Amino acid sequence: MKERPVLFSGDMVRAILKGRKTQTRRPVKDMPPMPIENYHTQHTKKHDVPYFDAYCGEKKTAVNPRGMGILWNWWQVDDRACLPQIKCPYGQPGDRFWVRETWWGAFTYEEGSDSSYGDLKMKRPIKYAATETPENTPNRCYPKGLQKGFAAPDPYCMWFKLPSIHMPRWASRITLDIISVRVERVLDISEYDAKAEGFPSTADFKNTFFAIYQNAGTNPWVWVVEFVKI
Repeated sequence: MKERPVLFSGDMVRAILKGRKTQTRRPVKDMPPMPIENYHTQHTKKHDVPYFDAYCGEKKTAVNPRGMGILWNWWQVDDRACLPQIKCPYGQPGDRFWVRETWWGAFTYEEGSDSSYGDLKMKRPIKYAATETPENTPNRCYPKGLQKGFAAPDPYCMWFKLPSIHMPRWASRITLDIISVRVERVLDISEYDAKAEGFPSTADFKNTFFAIYQNAGTNPWVWVVEFVKI
């Protein structure tokens, strides 16, 4: 089992916490083109068209009954594997995500410091922006550095909002078990799956997806990862 970080927006974090989000779709990078249909003369045609699937060479387990690995490729209509293979960056069934989200960190000032960034020390506990807002917070994001003489509302402590990409593993509050991975076109999403993504309809999901992935194309291939919160 491997753990990997994954970023989610505040809306999606709230949907996960409420049990409304159990899937995520992310664009497939370097998707190989579909091969021209053919089959070996000594083989039987088993599928109407080539299909894209994982190479299932791992040990079969209860959480990964197909033995799916992280390598994916096209398969011909007679089940011959085609090159090239690409890696799924999200793992396989049985692996885990730990969620990175926007968060608040409380920093204390060392006595006698000049209030520069290097003199700030984070203290715990932290807070999570999707569900919590500290009192008396400055309306600003995490700074690259603080000016000399910068005064905190409390002389020794100030909260700063920190971007999700900077969340370390110890600060994450959500861990997700991956239960399935597949690849499909993003516009093939069903109403059921749109709700599993945390959206009321496919239209809402598509609008949000293309707003985030503006250069993904008109109907990109996506990794569909299904998970459960633990």
